[in-house]
Amino acid sequence: MIVYYNGQYIDKDEVRISPDDRGWLFADGIYEVVRVYNGWLFRMQAHVDRLNNSASEIGLRIPRDLDLTDISEKLLKRNDLSGDATVYIQVTRGVAARSHRFPDAGTVPTVYVLATEFKVNPHQFREGFAVLLVPDTRWARCNVKTINLLPNTLASEAAHQAGAQEAVFVRGKLISEGTHTSVIAIRDGVVITSPVDENILPSVTRAILMQLCQEQGIPVHAEGLTVQAFLQSDEAVLLGTTTELTPIHTIKLSDELGDLGEDTRFT
Repeated sequence: MIVYYNGQYIDKDEVRISPDDRGWLFADGIYEVVRVYNGWLFRMQAHVDRLNNSASEIGLRIPRDLDLTDISEKLLKRNDLSGDATVYIQVTRGVAARSHRFPDAGTVPTVYVLATEFKVNPHQFREGFAVLLVPDTRWARCNVKTINLLPNTLASEAAHQAGAQEAVFVRGKLISEGTHTSVIAIRDGVVITSPVDENILPSVTRAILMQLCQEQGIPVHAEGLTVQAFLQSDEAVLLGTTTELTPIHTIKLSDELGDLGEDTRFT
């Protein structure tokens, strides 16, 4: 498998990451995942824009001559990926002596891009997912797509242990988002979701859905989704780059949130 690493197209097994890389030491980096359909990069520019915004939010300078679209297309070609695939892009603050302060301005960011085959699971679109509601223990800048995903992995494992396929974060009494998805509910023909603020990632898939709702005259309430409204909705859906639009068939509550309601199953 050929990957892109710091200006070179090399075999994945030849990649050598420095132990002084700030991504390794501090999770000081950002990332994106782009869906590929029949060899075509879907909404690539939207993902690049979001990556640049994440970089700006944490003061990480991405080289101006870094053409991620060209790199991604070359990786798809070199790895014979003409069907369904994903492209993973990661940029860290680079290699420097360990210090909580930013390194010198001349420190070169570490750039890694990987293209892999993606196997679509058609059953998830018919059968849907069960989700587990968990307390949102993440930091206060969830609008930045950082590689620091420990709370997400812990929540994802909790969901797995509970027999669910995704965990959904709850902040106070409001639904935030999933570990790698956005969340919407539908009640009486109205789409209900969270506002785009520092508590959620500005989802590319969600933005597409909001645009389609506007074009089709479907009312949207984006001022917040309470747990109660989520449990009492007519339908609930997960949105994401790899999840696409996956229906939710069951909502479970973790022990910490048991006082907010009861498990719900949609029929």
